[in-house]
Amino acid sequence: MRNLLAVGTTLFVCLTMSAASAQTRTAGAEAMLSAVQAQERLALGKTVYERHCSGCHGLEGNGEGPAARWLDPKPRDFTLGTFKFRTTPSGFLPTDDDLLRTIREGVHGTSMPSWRLLPETQQRAVIAYIKTFSDAWNDPDKYADPVPIPYPPKDLKDQRHVRLGRTVFRAMGCAKCHGETGGGDGPSSKDMTDDKGNPIRPANFHRGVLRGGRTPRDIYRTIVTGISGTPMPGFTSLTEAQVWGLVAYVREVIKHRGDPNPDDFDPPCTLWNTCAPPADDAKAENGTEGAAGAETEGDEG
Repeated sequence: MRNLLAVGTTLFVCLTMSAASAQTRTAGAEAMLSAVQAQERLALGKTVYERHCSGCHGLEGNGEGPAARWLDPKPRDFTLGTFKFRTTPSGFLPTDDDLLRTIREGVHGTSMPSWRLLPETQQRAVIAYIKTFSDAWNDPDKYADPVPIPYPPKDLKDQRHVRLGRTVFRAMGCAKCHGETGGGDGPSSKDMTDDKGNPIRPANFHRGVLRGGRTPRDIYRTIVTGISGTPMPGFTSLTEAQVWGLVAYVREVIKHRGDPNPDDFDPPCTLWNTCAPPADDAKAENGTEGAAGAETEGDEG
């Protein structure tokens, strides 16, 4: 009986060790396969990049391809690890889906076309290859979760949203760059540069060309995440209603090629409930008006 028990125990141990060894070999094979696939993807991405992208972005990814000298705005410099159009907060790396959207949609109003006709395998391969140009992709502190982008209210075209947006536009100083009515002609517009010192201009909403996209959610995303590498910050302090107001206002300006009712806005202080009461009301509340009157009467007497 004891011999049988010993044999059984030995057999169990052998089978367990064999299974563990098989799992180790399987994991090792999967890791090798994954590494091979990653190398194949990079090789494909390099081929796609050199064929379709290097003419503008350069073989080294520095934005200095042979066509770059004639382009305005200049092509993106991938070595900086800075990307304009993202769902992540300002200053952080984009997600793969962010890069995929730019590849598929292009950048409106620039020389960056849509590459939607490329197979998705090639699109994702070139994204993997682009990441080899900058060490930023190896920095865990450069990653962040995407900012939630809600769906717009059904009554976004209602004038109450536009009015709120017009108020926010003035209160947040948007006119300094974009101009009083969104024409891209604000006092700061002539001296603006990007992160490489290249001259740039703020969006002229009268033209209706928004490089990050014109859908309500595109505009919302640009407002809350900003445009990295430019003076355009992400306005994270605004409420969702205030952001949708700005979206409604921008769309109104695009529709009319200008602001049709530039004086239809609330005092900016109404956004934060900081409006002081009218002077007469304040005096009445404090009793200062009566005191002053009594004092004057006494002087006159």
